[in-house]
Amino acid sequence: MFLTDDLLHLDDPDTHQVWRIPLRQITAVDADVSERWMVNTRIHVRRFRELVTAPFLEPRLVEDSVLLSLCATRIRHAAPTWAPLALGPPSMNCTLRVACRDARNGRPCVWVAERFTDSVLAPTLARFGFPPVSGGLIDHGGSGRLELTANDGLVRVHVRPGRGPSSELFHDAAAVASFTAAGVRSYTPGCTAGRWAVIDVEQRGVDNIAQLEGWEGWLRTPWGDCTVDGVYLTRDALYRWTKHGEVDDRGEPC
Repeated sequence: MFLTDDLLHLDDPDTHQVWRIPLRQITAVDADVSERWMVNTRIHVRRFRELVTAPFLEPRLVEDSVLLSLCATRIRHAAPTWAPLALGPPSMNCTLRVACRDARNGRPCVWVAERFTDSVLAPTLARFGFPPVSGGLIDHGGSGRLELTANDGLVRVHVRPGRGPSSELFHDAAAVASFTAAGVRSYTPGCTAGRWAVIDVEQRGVDNIAQLEGWEGWLRTPWGDCTVDGVYLTRDALYRWTKHGEVDDRGEPC
């Protein structure tokens, strides 16, 4: 099928499957997502620079707080846009995200501080032009549950149905969806120091996000433990991640 491409061979130790991946540059990835979880917490604004190192970003405050979220995506299939979607393996993935604005133009965006996955393909992503993603994510949950451990326990999340209080940051799921849709552009550390990768994350279709009333739990991050403000879940959706190169400390294309 890809007769002119060099192939990268990877062995999956769990399934003993051998993946043969064409060595082509990847600029966009599609994903068939069974569940996308959003666990929101609030951080005091004075700690913003501990979380966000890109100097051209400033906080996009919600109720006078910095919004720190763990986004966990359970994927059925993911593949570059030039390959059949069904060829991609399933995986669990999570990021730590901070709501920001571009200080130059006020445009809403997101800072992605950490990326984790349990995919066997994780070590290869940087070779295809995408920012590095750390492997070793452990999914303790399963469908309809969220309990993850990453970075040797430095990142952990555990949420469950309970009697948790209503969100102080967003009054319903529609407010979360509107806030998220305004900030599809994300910045994350690039492959070299002093550069930041630019990636857009778009849901391709109707947003069916739901607020999980009463869910409670906790989130552990490299900056300390956080109290959960709200838990949200989107089921059965298609997403596209598109990379737009890298920028320097001023936010200018490299």
